Amino acid sequence: MRASATARSPQRPVPADGTGAVEATATHGTTHSSAHATGNGTGQCVTRDGGETIEQCLLRSLEQYFRDLDGARPHQLHGMVMQAVERPLLKFALDRASGNQSAAAELLGINRNTLRKKLIEHGMAEGPAPKPARAPAKRAATRARSAAARRKR
Repeated sequence: MRASATARSPQRPVPADGTGAVEATATHGTTHSSAHATGNGTGQCVTRDGGETIEQCLLRSLEQYFRDLDGARPHQLHGMVMQAVERPLLKFALDRASGNQSAAAELLGINRNTLRKKLIEHGMAEGPAPKPARAPAKRAATRARSAAARRKR
């Protein structure tokens, strides 16, 4: 890691058991907002000040979603939740990193290329044009040639 990156965003070790406080700091080492949380031994995040955790907020939102369905069957719940959570998370990280994708990826704890892929998926960045799908007939012909080659061996 570069020395300048270390100076901007000090990293505190997180105990393996999930206990201990986690503090969000701004890029210049000054704390603008504190998001204190401690582990409770169950793997869940509990706020110190009694406020709502992200997990509690998500569960409350899901309960409301099911109430709003009024007996109708839910459809693609996982994709819907991932879309609803991931897009604002990516936006938050980019805003926090002043648009710097490498710094945003570091904040998120993911590879920069993974962040880039996710930004393109969510329409938040320009990316290479998707590769055109191969025609089904062409795929079948390729499979037939591969099968024939395996039989010859």
